[in-house]
Amino acid sequence: MLGLNHSARDTFFAGKVSFAVDAYVNFCRRQPWQEAVCSSLTELFASAIHSERLATWPENYPWIEADGLQYFRNRTTQSRRDVEQGLTLTLDHFDTSELQQRALDILQFKLDVLWQMNDAMALRYKVPL
Repeated sequence: MLGLNHSARDTFFAGKVSFAVDAYVNFCRRQPWQEAVCSSLTELFASAIHSERLATWPENYPWIEADGLQYFRNRTTQSRRDVEQGLTLTLDHFDTSELQQRALDILQFKLDVLWQMNDAMALRYKVPL
């Protein structure tokens, strides 16, 4: 990748992911809590996706320890509950056209953050784009 050595690639990757994570954490820290809750709705379909992927994790990611794998297994049921609560709070708070547009903007921001992380990981692990 770009003629960088292994160490430089790792630094490049870590910087891109760190930037995306920091952007999201700062958003949640600085915006009203209702907006942070709204941003969590990107997990709406995550439990089904994670359930499918978890079946192959032990063979594809052998370095993940059992406790780490269990965390993600637990999230498949916990995320459903969290999303239901988040959706209820979001629908109650974002109750005008203007606020509903704000909710869409928030979700677009969160998707941009997730895509930034995805792209960085795809480059780092040489996944064809």
